[in-house]
Parts: sequence; structure tokens; C-alpha cells
Amino acid sequence: MTLWQSPAYQTPVQQVNPGDSFTINQAYFSYDSGLWFDIGADQWIPAYYLDNTLMPNN
Repeated sequence: MTLWQSPAYQTPVQQVNPGDSFTINQAYFSYDSGLWFDIGADQWIPAYYLDNTLMPNN
């Protein structure tokens, strides 16, 4: 899976493995690119990559 510098699919910044976990800092939505999550350090992941069992970080 690819992490992107912004929710615009313009600059890939890193590859991650399925099953890796992340802390979500913020969410972004647009009708053009859909729902994205910021996991820090200018790394964004599209929501469709994520498992649908998001859990709060206690």
C-alpha cells in the first residue's frame, strides 16, 4: 500500500505492509478523492486501504 504526501495522489512517500497499524491525526474528505487519513509527517492514506474495524487509541 502506498502512503501519499497529500490527499491528491500526486507524490507517493512510502510503502507500507497490510496489517501495519497507524495513529490517525486527522481526516480529510473531498468529492474528487474521497476520504483520507493523516497519519503524521505528511503521510496520508486513503480510507479504502483500511480495515473497517477502526479502534480508538486509549
